[in-house]
Amino acid sequence: MSNKITFFSLLFSFACISLFSQQTVIFHSSYQGEKLYGLRDSLTYEVIADPIFESINTFQNNIALAKKDTLYGFINKKGETIIPFQYHNAKPFSNELAAVKKNDNWGFIDINNNTIIPFNYENASPFTNNKARVKQNGKWGIITKENNVFIPFEYSWLNDYTEGLAVAIKNGKATYLTVDKTPLFAPKYSWAYPFSNGLGRVSINGKKGFVNNKGEEAILPVYENAKDFSEGLAAVKIKDKWGFINNKGKLEIKPHYEFPTPFMKNRCILSKNNKKGVIDSKGNTIIPFIYDEIERIENNWFKAKQDMNIGYIDQNGNPIIPVQFFSITPLNDSLYVVVKNELTGIYNKEGEVIFDPIYGSIQQYKHNILLVSYEGYYDLYNVNANRITNKRYQWINDFSEGLASFQYLNKWGFLDKSGKEILPNTFTDAYGFNDGLAAVQNEENAWGYINKVGKYVIKPKYAWVSNFNNGIAKVIKDGKTFTINTKGKKNK
Repeated sequence: MSNKITFFSLLFSFACISLFSQQTVIFHSSYQGEKLYGLRDSLTYEVIADPIFESINTFQNNIALAKKDTLYGFINKKGETIIPFQYHNAKPFSNELAAVKKNDNWGFIDINNNTIIPFNYENASPFTNNKARVKQNGKWGIITKENNVFIPFEYSWLNDYTEGLAVAIKNGKATYLTVDKTPLFAPKYSWAYPFSNGLGRVSINGKKGFVNNKGEEAILPVYENAKDFSEGLAAVKIKDKWGFINNKGKLEIKPHYEFPTPFMKNRCILSKNNKKGVIDSKGNTIIPFIYDEIERIENNWFKAKQDMNIGYIDQNGNPIIPVQFFSITPLNDSLYVVVKNELTGIYNKEGEVIFDPIYGSIQQYKHNILLVSYEGYYDLYNVNANRITNKRYQWINDFSEGLASFQYLNKWGFLDKSGKEILPNTFTDAYGFNDGLAAVQNEENAWGYINKVGKYVIKPKYAWVSNFNNGIAKVIKDGKTFTINTKGKKNK
């Protein structure tokens, strides 16, 4: 079966979301506006779990929170259900427990789905340092893993402890609670934010400032707005513009900017005169303020957009991929597919052009092989842009068990990873190999199964067949559907 898919006509577009150990990758499939998630192997691209989940969280200790059919459960890296999909909401495991919601109430379960803390709460957060925030009768408190009350249920809001202090709001006034449960100072601020870099951001009378862990106002609340400290600097707003102060309150970068982000690795994305740029901690411009959008991406790079074109720039302002492409998509850990004027090329992470953008499409296949289309025909290349195949095909499917089915002169055959044709193109249609067998169709439109030397193991006599999976295939003969084993015997 041809299964023909091009770069621009994908019914299902697969995108890597994140990588984990044991080569497990979360991918998503977009079809008719619906996005579903599955698992695959990052090296072989074999699908481990079909995209049947509405969401999959990051794996922690080989288990991930997932959503299926509007309910939440937990899966392992094989996609197997560890905890059934029976909860109306849930949060990832933390400190060996997970907060889950059943109907309208929250409780906590362990990895074996045993209820450890009863479903008595209106809301709940994950455990941190063996304590969790929970809500009961409209008020927040903190409990231990033994379900003992650590902080009484008397606050309209509580944050988790950070740097030994937790934001607590009661009767419209904010303070911080210490680990021995005492207020750091009498509640007086209209709002407070979690501690960061030794300081807590507070708000009073519409102004922002910072307190230290002794409850003293380390930086007076005189700013129109402020953000948390990061790498020793905090953004503050003065007369509608943003600058940066140090932890002593000294102005280090004058207020000339809009929409600052936190400093990371001595770089900050922000705006000036409605254009995006990047500065360092001294206020030096690293990437000029000429872009419509800038965002951080992997490798400490920045993705920049200008006049509908995008490109990649390194942390020193040097272009990696010029800002001239309609789209850039990571192909693997070192290659990037670029599209310009509906033509496709590839750059590597050193900024070198591997394929000029002159191709109709480029797709990643197993074994670090690329399917490349040009003028409506297809070739196989390796990731160094060396051609593997010696002629141009109508289509080549991905590899399965070391072989790929191809279409040439309207007939199907099989080739190996070196591009050598192992089985000639004598079939009217063909699937890939599974369980050592491949489904093929003959001139009479009958389907059967061959082995890797091209010998029929199951003679062509079926109107339709599926691939084998764990020794079983579905077939249709004389209008009846049934399953067979790899010997062609009908299953009972």
